[in-house]
Amino acid sequence: DANHENVGAYPSNRIRYGVGGEHAAALLAARLREPIEIIPDPSLVGNQLGLEIGSSPPSVMLGYRAVEAPPAIAQSENAAVPPPPRTLGICG
Repeated sequence: DANHENVGAYPSNRIRYGVGGEHAAALLAARLREPIEIIPDPSLVGNQLGLEIGSSPPSVMLGYRAVEAPPAIAQSENAAVPPPPRTLGICG
């Protein structure tokens, strides 16, 4: 945790994203006026993001700027895969 005493903990602004979150990270970055580093973080999943604010916080725009989505993170083979949905009858 960064506070006024250890501001060097987050020297720059960064967006952290996990498996499946690359598009959410790009969308957040597109709303920020300043370019921001986007880094993978396998501890996050889906649309969970981490926004690390450095000593000079980014400003938010009303519109969007063009931002390329970062590379997708490969899903861990150890990750639990949800079971397929159960069918309750015949559709036809």
